[in-house]
Amino acid sequence: MTNDEFTPAETLELRGLATLKVMADPRRKQIVNLLRSDAATVKGLADSLQLSPKSLYYHVNLLEKHGLVRVVDTRLVSGILEKRYRATAYLFMFNELNSGEGATSASRAFEAVSSIFAITTDDIRIGLESGAIDPGDDAGTSERLSLEWNLIDLSDAKRDELEKRLRELFEEYASHDSDDSERHAFRYISLMFPTRRQKSGAGEE
Repeated sequence: MTNDEFTPAETLELRGLATLKVMADPRRKQIVNLLRSDAATVKGLADSLQLSPKSLYYHVNLLEKHGLVRVVDTRLVSGILEKRYRATAYLFMFNELNSGEGATSASRAFEAVSSIFAITTDDIRIGLESGAIDPGDDAGTSERLSLEWNLIDLSDAKRDELEKRLRELFEEYASHDSDDSERHAFRYISLMFPTRRQKSGAGEE
């Protein structure tokens, strides 16, 4: 298979908060989405986005540096080397988000959560616009958007128990088994954090 015939991986695991932050940028997310469909030069991307090529070189180079896109073909055009790029995967998984020199643990945590929410928000917007996500009550299982935002009072022990059970449940369903039925990719986010509120008759927590 030649480079020009390169096909993005179904899923690719990438590491580090820096790479997650690169992907969270709205402009770079647009570029990756275009390059998932087909290979393109920076000029081709600029035409699709109705921007000047000069404004995209920084973003494309950053995406390539972090392994989100790759060069699949080159050719000389009027003495200038022209590169064609393709996304490296249709779906990205990000691990080791706590790594990062020169930043506090609090700032790394906030940057990770902010980046995850930015990517998720854009994925949902694209899904709604394309019809891949159906917000209707009668949506099919593979198109349904499940949304829950709740508040619960727990002791420390119960909080730890709930977190452990949620993780075990996710790992059980995420593991591959012998089920040959058609599969669909779903994003799953689990976030639990302490929040301030006023208890009735007891002042602030």
